[in-house]
Amino acid sequence: MKNMDIYHTLKNIYNVLEDDASRMTFLKRLEYSLSGKEEAIFELVDAEIERLGPGDIMYRLLQWLKGYSGKMTVFGAGFAGAQICSVLHRHHIKVNRIADNNRLLWGNVQADGIQVSSPDFIDRDSRVVIGVNSCVEEIFEQLCALGIRKEDIFVPDKQWWIGTDPQYFDTEILSPGIDEIFVDGGSLDGNDSLNFIKWSKGAYKAIYAFESDSGNSRKLCEFAQRYRDVYVFEEGLWDRETSLSFLSGKAENCAVSENGDCRVHVTSIDKKLSGQKVTFIKMDIEGSEEKALSGSADIIRKQKPRLAICVYHKPEDIIEIPQRILEINSEYRFYLRHYSYVDTETVLYAI
Repeated sequence: MKNMDIYHTLKNIYNVLEDDASRMTFLKRLEYSLSGKEEAIFELVDAEIERLGPGDIMYRLLQWLKGYSGKMTVFGAGFAGAQICSVLHRHHIKVNRIADNNRLLWGNVQADGIQVSSPDFIDRDSRVVIGVNSCVEEIFEQLCALGIRKEDIFVPDKQWWIGTDPQYFDTEILSPGIDEIFVDGGSLDGNDSLNFIKWSKGAYKAIYAFESDSGNSRKLCEFAQRYRDVYVFEEGLWDRETSLSFLSGKAENCAVSENGDCRVHVTSIDKKLSGQKVTFIKMDIEGSEEKALSGSADIIRKQKPRLAICVYHKPEDIIEIPQRILEINSEYRFYLRHYSYVDTETVLYAI
C-alpha cells in the first residue's frame, strides 16, 4: 500500500467515527498498534474512566481510596484482579497483598512482584477490594469472618469492565428492534447470547451461535437448551468452508493457529445462513474477524445488519477491520468502545 493510500484509508475510517470517544479510542489504539507502548492504552483507559465518572466501577473504587494511605489488598488473582492492580499502580496506590482462595495460585508472583497468598494472611487493618466477577457475596462473608471490617471492604456491584453495559450491547450506541436475529461469532459458553436476550428484552426471533471448540460447544449446547430459538453450530467462522489448524481447550483463548493441536471445520455466514435474515452480527473470534467479515459480505451488503466486531487481537485489526467493512458497504458509520482496564476488549460498532 502506498503512503497516500495509507493516509486515505486512515482518513476514511476517522471520518466515519461518530463521536469524540470513538475518535480518541481509534487514535490511542492506533498509537498502541504502531508503537507497542502501553502508555497509549493507559491513557485510553484513564480517559474512559473519567468520561464515565460515577457510572464506572473503577472510578468508584478510586474515589473510595482517595486520601487513603494504609494497607491495601486485592482479593482475586485472576483477570479482574490483574485489571485492578494495573489501574491502582498507575494511580500510585500501593497494593500490599493479593489473596485468592485457589491454593494452586499461592506463591505465584503477580503484579509488582507480589506473591499470591491465602486469605488467612490478609492484615486485619487492610482495606480489601473484592476483585472477582463471581461469588462476590460469599467472599464478602468470608472476609467479614476473618475480621475485616465491612466498611473496609469494597464490594463490586457489577463485573470489572469499563462502563455500565455489557460488551457488544452498549445502550449509548444500540437499542433493540423487533424480532432481532443475532449471529454470535465466538459464542464460548453462551454468555454473550444471554446478554443479547436481556438487551432485546426477549423480543428476538433467532440466535445463531458459532463455536469451534468442542469443550466450549458442550457448554453452549447446555445454554441453548434453556432458551428458545438458539441454534448451535460447532464450527468456526471464516471466508469460506474449509478445515483449519486449531488450538483447542483454552476457553476464551481458543483460536485458529499454525501450532494447533487439532483441525476444525470453518464456514462462512453467507453460506450457512444463505437467504435468512440477520439483524445483528457479533464477532470475537481471536483474530479471524477480518476473514469472517469477508465471509459475511453478501449479508452485510444487502441486509446491513448492525455489527459489533473485536479489533484488538492483532495490531493491524484497528485499520483492516473497519477498512474491510467500508469496502463491503460504504454506508456504515462507526463507534469504538473499550471495555477492559488493560489492552483487550476494544469493539468496533458499525451501524
